[in-house]
Amino acid sequence: MTPETLNPDIFRDYDIRGKSARDLSPELAYRLGRAFADLLGPEARHVVVGGDMRTDTPELKAALARGLAVSGLRVTDIGQVPTPQLYFAVCHLEAAGGVAVTASHNPPCDNGFKFCRAHAGPVVAREIQGFKRHVLADEPGAAVQPGAIHKQNLDEEYLEALTSRVEIARPLKVVVDGANGMLSELGPKLMRRLGMEVVELFCEIDARFPNHPADPTVAANMQQLVETVRATGADLGLGYDGDGDRLGAVAEDGRCLFGDQLLALLARPILARKPGAAIVFEVKCSRALVQDIEKHGGRPVMDRTGHSNIKRKMKEIDSPLGGEMSGHMFFADNYFGFDDALFASARLLELLASSDQTLSAHLDSLPHYPSTPEIRVGCADERKFQIVAALVDHFQARFPCLTLDGVRFDTGAGWGLVRASNTSPKLIVRAEAESASELERVQNELHEAFAAFPELSLKLS
Repeated sequence: MTPETLNPDIFRDYDIRGKSARDLSPELAYRLGRAFADLLGPEARHVVVGGDMRTDTPELKAALARGLAVSGLRVTDIGQVPTPQLYFAVCHLEAAGGVAVTASHNPPCDNGFKFCRAHAGPVVAREIQGFKRHVLADEPGAAVQPGAIHKQNLDEEYLEALTSRVEIARPLKVVVDGANGMLSELGPKLMRRLGMEVVELFCEIDARFPNHPADPTVAANMQQLVETVRATGADLGLGYDGDGDRLGAVAEDGRCLFGDQLLALLARPILARKPGAAIVFEVKCSRALVQDIEKHGGRPVMDRTGHSNIKRKMKEIDSPLGGEMSGHMFFADNYFGFDDALFASARLLELLASSDQTLSAHLDSLPHYPSTPEIRVGCADERKFQIVAALVDHFQARFPCLTLDGVRFDTGAGWGLVRASNTSPKLIVRAEAESASELERVQNELHEAFAAFPELSLKLS
């Protein structure tokens, strides 16, 4: 493998993703196995691998496992699983780390790799960037004692870990939209074990994602779930992404909940038990989340977007809960601290079943401000960080700014955000304000700034 044959853009801040036919190969997977073994160090003995349902996942996973085993590690292959089950397996088996072969919600033509350390701890950006040097290095010598590869199914252990950690006071009617992804089978199975009446929607695993993209943050992808919740009189709808680490929710009246709204609601029972606890969130989240955390006795802590960043910050400050606008929910409260859409679903059901209050009533109890959804603007990987740097300069000359992750400028009664996506060639934009007129002002500021880059198409409404 040479610099000419390796696309450096596949090495992102918290995982590796690329086009299957163009960027990924069994040789790359094998070398990543060698690189990950080197990162874990000589004390590591055991690792876990798993993967999603994409067409080339089995071949990539097998090559990855060979690279790990040749490096002297014992490899447990847990098969076709959602990413959170891979994290669970690392914790359950007390392994030194794990790798999921997946591209999450990306199109069927993509694939990738997500890494974790022992206890599902994050592998950080500089370590993933360091894999490039290992992949391009000459083939290292084989281990004196190569490890073995064996298969193990942990479905029952995983489902038991989920069901044993919640108490559901009454049955609910739930629509589950598996999006043909990795929770299409486990999602309904868990709901039924929790005593729910389940309506299944797109719950057949299919690597083509034939019904809609497996991304619950996009309103269009949730439309059939909204319609089914209304048509069936369900208490709520649950929508999942491709690899099962992100949750979207629909109230009984058809309204979709943003990730920051879910996080606020899930934080309330924790803060009732743990007053003063820190709740971690990322830069796209609403001021309403901050206000609700404070109102319920918690300490809001903002950090950079990305599952590795949120997990790192939670561990650093001993936080029981963190979350992102994208629907990643990280429970260290009575769980392992990683993002798991099934466990977040169970905790949401526990909250909803604890009273007669509807999900829409819970939603109405949150502060609400006019805002845009998360907007994704196509931008080449080689340009996006340059453009964000220019926008930082632009907005810092005009407003107080946070530059923790991109730039979040504050107009006093509103804010706007631009950051570079770490998983795709896009810029992420969001705006919020205390009034519709102030939101229009923030949007105008964004349009004015984007006018300097005619190759970008920003549509805020």
